[in-house]
Amino acid sequence: MKRNKLLDKIRKYRARYVNIFVDYTFDLSARIQFLLDSNSMGQKDLAKALGKNESEISKWLSGSHNFTFKTVAKIEDVLGAKLLQVVSNDEIQNIQKVEVLVLQQKQVFIPSFDFHHQSKLSSYSARYTKTLIADC
Repeated sequence: MKRNKLLDKIRKYRARYVNIFVDYTFDLSARIQFLLDSNSMGQKDLAKALGKNESEISKWLSGSHNFTFKTVAKIEDVLGAKLLQVVSNDEIQNIQKVEVLVLQQKQVFIPSFDFHHQSKLSSYSARYTKTLIADC
């Protein structure tokens, strides 16, 4: 495909925050669509619950809408789940970094946040003090 030199130049000098913004809006749109699917809802259902036109919801889910926190809160209320998660400093300090050694590639062990529960673990290696060995 032939590239447009002018567009390439614009992309090169575009502020990084624009790329971050675009990533956030696409991620948020994907999360809303996931929650709609999980709740067996469509765009029409969300539009009705929010008092919006279905075409506006369609624009939101295109990935280029600049959501306000108020709109995000309304969507979370309707869908019954978080769209955004802000972590406080206290929560960050309480997070324990855990490395997991997967014994078989076809099976994946995902640790829960309750690290004291060891029913899924076969052994603990003292050599690797922050490594849990999963019983896959």
